[in-house]
Amino acid sequence: MFFIKSLKDKVMKKSREEKLSHFYSLYKEGMTVLDVGVSSESKAGLPARNYFLKNYRYDPKYYTGLGVQDLSQMSGLFPGKKFIQYPGGKFPFEDNEFDWVFSNAVIEHVGDDNAQLQFINEMLRVAKNVFSPHPTNIFRLRPIQIFSFCTGIMQFFTIGARHTKHGLPKIIFTCYPVID
Repeated sequence: MFFIKSLKDKVMKKSREEKLSHFYSLYKEGMTVLDVGVSSESKAGLPARNYFLKNYRYDPKYYTGLGVQDLSQMSGLFPGKKFIQYPGGKFPFEDNEFDWVFSNAVIEHVGDDNAQLQFINEMLRVAKNVFSPHPTNIFRLRPIQIFSFCTGIMQFFTIGARHTKHGLPKIIFTCYPVID
């Protein structure tokens, strides 16, 4: 069983890396980004927790984290980055305030269909582009299936994209398999 857990951890780590690589293929240095779904931490935390925050490659002044938990300790842990706590619902930002929203595996925690639709609309309202990878049960895997699916797991499927007049994506939802 240890071997299966180890393999699962490796596959999930590679999945996170691939999502980040996909995002950075679209994002350019100097663009502002809102990381939606940041969780509070009192120390370094687990490697998978706040993965985008911990692996943000550019000047921290372009990064803003948004979450529903108390984020008051986060500025001390991640100097130069800005963190905003909000109660859910409408995001506390102006229209098109950010170049990008990055929201990894958050929408499935938001609530019912209406709340999720409002969440999507808020991401579209505050940013010019949205990148939102999330798990899907369409590709639910059991440990025994991981072996045969290992190579395919790194493939991401764009299930919805709206383009701006310049041909750049406005919203990208990618899905990835759930691994039990």
